[in-house]
Amino acid sequence: MATMHPLQFKIPAAIKSFLLFSFLFFCANLLLSCNGNKAQKQQNHFKASIDLMVYRDNSIQLFYVLNADDSYNEAFSLRRNIKASDKMQRLVFELPLGVKAKNIRIDLGEHGNENDSLQIQNIRFEYKNRVINGNNGLYKTWFKFNPNVIQGKSKLRFHLKKVNGIFDPQLNGNRTLNAKLVKLFPPDIYEK
Repeated sequence: MATMHPLQFKIPAAIKSFLLFSFLFFCANLLLSCNGNKAQKQQNHFKASIDLMVYRDNSIQLFYVLNADDSYNEAFSLRRNIKASDKMQRLVFELPLGVKAKNIRIDLGEHGNENDSLQIQNIRFEYKNRVINGNNGLYKTWFKFNPNVIQGKSKLRFHLKKVNGIFDPQLNGNRTLNAKLVKLFPPDIYEK
């Protein structure tokens, strides 16, 4: 029989199994709680998504204002590049944590492609579990289209044109969008 050191002792197999199970259970709970916190933080971001089809590579920029009477500026904007495709694509703009946009402007392209066009299926805004969905052209009631954006024969297709030598196609949020966005956010006293 092998001699044991005075500080060594033998752990029965049942206790080893219990300790291993307990350790694995603790690690699984820790991972799940971390993922839960990450998912919760993801929900607290204001997100805008645009389902669209573009026929030339371009860049879409989303501007937001924090107060209804502010003007749009580059400091409060996000830009996404998009590749030409004959399939619908979704661009998602996630605003910084805690930002509650009061209004939105969407610039539909930077490149002065004189005969460019695109199709917008949906513009959607989300905050926590609240959603404003502008599917099938409903979003058109939320925006004022500038002269560089001309509606095509299809209600969801738009042609982008230079006007007086200027190319800056924009969808500018109107009062309807402002009212919808304000309702999307609960008063600060209810925030966690």
